[in-house]
Amino acid sequence: MESTLPPYWQPIHHNMKRRKRSHNYRKPGTYLLTINVLNRRPLFGNLVVYPSPRINLSPLGDRIVRGEIPRISYFYPEIEVYKTCVMPDHLHLIVRLNRPLHNDLHLGNVVAGFKLGCHDAYTEILGPQEIGLFEEGYNDRILYHKLQLKAWKKYVADNPKRLAIKRAHPELFHTLYNMNVVNRNCQGFGNIYLLDIPDKEMVQVHHDDSDEVYQAAFKRWMACGERGGVLVSAAVAKRERDVINEAIARGYPVIRLRDMGFSAFYKPGGIYFDACAAGDLLELSPWEYQTQKKEITRKQCDFLNAMARDIANMFPKE
Repeated sequence: MESTLPPYWQPIHHNMKRRKRSHNYRKPGTYLLTINVLNRRPLFGNLVVYPSPRINLSPLGDRIVRGEIPRISYFYPEIEVYKTCVMPDHLHLIVRLNRPLHNDLHLGNVVAGFKLGCHDAYTEILGPQEIGLFEEGYNDRILYHKLQLKAWKKYVADNPKRLAIKRAHPELFHTLYNMNVVNRNCQGFGNIYLLDIPDKEMVQVHHDDSDEVYQAAFKRWMACGERGGVLVSAAVAKRERDVINEAIARGYPVIRLRDMGFSAFYKPGGIYFDACAAGDLLELSPWEYQTQKKEITRKQCDFLNAMARDIANMFPKE
């Protein structure tokens, strides 16, 4: 099938996990690490919903929490483990390198050693296995300041709650492929029925808009949400994101355009997750998912804004 992607945005296919290539992973820093079980098998436990969502750890999950995670700081005293969350098929660790690692080691060496210890526990508890415990590699997110650390600690802690919500509303948490939206081939995530609501307003803020122009438009956009209309935006500029975030905080429906598609296990974060669970969010992307994030270009911004405008004008205005 011939690609429908614009020529200036073609997908890159490789099996590397997300890594910032310019970053020195030997030096001090704070990181959110995500390590997935191979084939996403629920080996670490199961979700318990009542009285509040939590993970009931399996013997292997318990061994990792009580035995393997503490060994990280034992073998690497330069590293402090801030926060952990073991889910049925993956785990999150927030770690801090307080000083450079010794012997020219880097964070990848630490993760490799941790995974090896977990694999030994895996075979000890479950017996010889035909396949390994973890997927190759891992994902990391660099946390540059305290506000990021606070936000991601909350994210990690709320993982069981989000899993419970996803299981209660599976129809709102899966990726749709090959959608035809305003004559563009798209991937989508969330409530596709928001496209059927006739009343839509595009949210776009130009850098030279005065405060008076912005405030007048803001009132118009909030009025649209108040009457049950949908706000549509690529949300590239900060003031556009402010509008969309305010609309979501008020419980108004939103269609957000993204500059990349959705991974196999994608889920929106923060307030976007809550909006998705409420059926108030649809995310769309005319481009495929890439493991290596790129800065959005002016052409891509123009493309997304044109698409947002077409979606907002899907139905004739009276």
